[in-house]
Amino acid sequence: MPGPKLDLVGIEKISSVDYLNAVMACYRDGRVAVPVDAGGSAPAGYDFVERVSPKPGGGWFTLQQAPIHDDRPAQIGFSSGTTGEPKAILLSHRALADVTDRLIEAMGIDAEIREYLGVPATYSFGLARARVTAAIGGKLFVPENGFNPSEFATMLEADEVNALSAVPTLLRVLIANPDLVPRKIARRLRWLEIGSQPMSVDEKQAIRRMFPAARIIQHYGLTEASRTTFLDLQEASDAQLATVGRPVGRTEIKIDENRHICIRGPHVADGIVTANGLEPIVDADGWLHTRDLGSIGEDGFLTFEGRADDLMNVGGIKVPAELFERELGKLLGPDGLHIAVAGRPDPLRGEVVMVAYPPNLSAARIIEHARAVAAGFGLGNADLSFVAVDEIPRTETGKVRRAVLVERHADRASASLGETPVAPAAAPVATSAGDAPQNDREREIARIWSEALHIPSVGRNAGFFDLGGDSLSAIGATLAMEKAGIAKPLTQQLFLNRSIAEIAAGEGGATTSTTVEKAEDTAAAPRTEKGKAPPINDGSTNMNPAGIGFWDLVREDYRTHDSDLFSQGFWMLFIHRFGNWRMSVRTKLLRAPLTLIYRFFNKMTQFWFGMKVDYVIIIGRRVKLEHFGGMILGARSIGNDVIIRQNTTFGISSPDDMNAKPIICDGVDLGAGVVIIGNVTIGENSIVGPNSTVLNDVPPNTIVLGVPAQVIGPNRRRRN
Repeated sequence: MPGPKLDLVGIEKISSVDYLNAVMACYRDGRVAVPVDAGGSAPAGYDFVERVSPKPGGGWFTLQQAPIHDDRPAQIGFSSGTTGEPKAILLSHRALADVTDRLIEAMGIDAEIREYLGVPATYSFGLARARVTAAIGGKLFVPENGFNPSEFATMLEADEVNALSAVPTLLRVLIANPDLVPRKIARRLRWLEIGSQPMSVDEKQAIRRMFPAARIIQHYGLTEASRTTFLDLQEASDAQLATVGRPVGRTEIKIDENRHICIRGPHVADGIVTANGLEPIVDADGWLHTRDLGSIGEDGFLTFEGRADDLMNVGGIKVPAELFERELGKLLGPDGLHIAVAGRPDPLRGEVVMVAYPPNLSAARIIEHARAVAAGFGLGNADLSFVAVDEIPRTETGKVRRAVLVERHADRASASLGETPVAPAAAPVATSAGDAPQNDREREIARIWSEALHIPSVGRNAGFFDLGGDSLSAIGATLAMEKAGIAKPLTQQLFLNRSIAEIAAGEGGATTSTTVEKAEDTAAAPRTEKGKAPPINDGSTNMNPAGIGFWDLVREDYRTHDSDLFSQGFWMLFIHRFGNWRMSVRTKLLRAPLTLIYRFFNKMTQFWFGMKVDYVIIIGRRVKLEHFGGMILGARSIGNDVIIRQNTTFGISSPDDMNAKPIICDGVDLGAGVVIIGNVTIGENSIVGPNSTVLNDVPPNTIVLGVPAQVIGPNRRRRN
């Protein structure tokens, strides 16, 4: 029997905004989205009517699109199941919409949601979050190089995000390093969804302490039945924290005679797409029998008790041990008959791939091929471990006893050669003499990267991600760099894929002799500085924005300040606009009473609001003075769409040049406590983190932080 007629669109998987838009376009157009790896093929018996290669790039996903509640096919996801053979799971619009509706209701989500996507957009978890924000009218921020704790904390501090989606692997990093998201910032989080991996009770308690004001939901589900149960961490008792929650809506669960979890509901997939037709995945009564083991308490909460198959869960990526073993065996040839693969418990990733092999085989060859296979599953070097064993435990029929293998040898498995963990090298050997680290700081960074990436050789001219790093290993590397005394703004340049040479140069991390040489070079070279600043606005003319009348400008300022008549920022700008408007009255005698009014209220606002914004400052449109108090804004000019928060100071850096005041370009976002002094320009669409001191120009589209402020990353959000 032929398979169902499907208009399949192959969408190459890349975690980007364009990828999400491509998938959502398929939903709208009535075609079936099929996320595939680059070069991936359609399910057997089918061809793609179109193949889409989305553009890379993070930023804000702002599409608004309502769920579709009919039974038409919407998407195909691939699940390996217990045999390791890829299965094309057909999901209907009904199934996707049911999950979306239940998530919104369970989490109490509204249109105010501005979410930081802590998982790849290509994961079913990430796609579901995109469907939620599109349905409710919210926004989703897609980080370009994966979850960056510092970026998330900065955006949370600035009220740019108020929600997070993350797997337990990433949350364990935050638990182990609470300073990454300080408590006063963490309290701003309103929503958090956790999925993909089990968590301990202690971990769940730590997360709800970390984010006390958030609605925290953990889910359990499969590709075939996403988000079957929900657990509300804030409402759950300690006993219930040991579970994965209970079904809501029309979903149902039960346990069969083999202790397998069974699922029924509108969210269950339609079946498996094959060349011979649609193969059902449910029994006559509509129950999906999973290979997961579990039990249901009297309160209806489900306890997950492990898997009946050998599926490894590596940081949220599900990898069949048998399939990994088979692919590695193909590359190894006859030697592949003697290796075995199993999931080894890992405190950060949940599990890592453990490759066991006899001592007489070449460890280097096994590692090389295992890394190639891992890359095909989306895994990195840090997701692998290796162990040499005298004997691989097998059943009488020759099947690997994976649980026994892990029990016997997991504690000896290493990320590198055989039984001996890779030793931290004082100076990892680069591939060429010109690429070798040049000074002590470069050698220190190279050592850290070598350990994080589990490779013996790290050159000074390649970026971390060029060397095979992922977001998890990047977080570990940045933390290790900070412990080694490298300033946080510099460690964050790792996420920009800066090389070791570039990072070390930013610190000036050289040996003593090199430092002396630099000092001599500096003394010999002429020192360059900006020249004297040009004269500032003398206040003799009306410098309100052109093309808009005074009262229209006031109304726009009112809307910018959330239509709050009691906003101190609105009234401060009103006085500023009035001060400029009066200069359009050219007769000095007629202008005199207006000047008296302006000067009186300008002085009063300094007392009442703690703000000083003289009319000679050129201020653009839609500027928002957020949170009054402590604002001394002695700038040359402030552009359009700028946000300024409390305790911010603009001014001169020296009485030698009273005109040397900063220029704030369009779209700049300034955190609380920022100080910007001197003849500097804050580039368009840049972000200055809280409590930073800016002494030099800030390039456009960047994020700076620190004292003095340094670039820590790009601002991938673009102005509307």
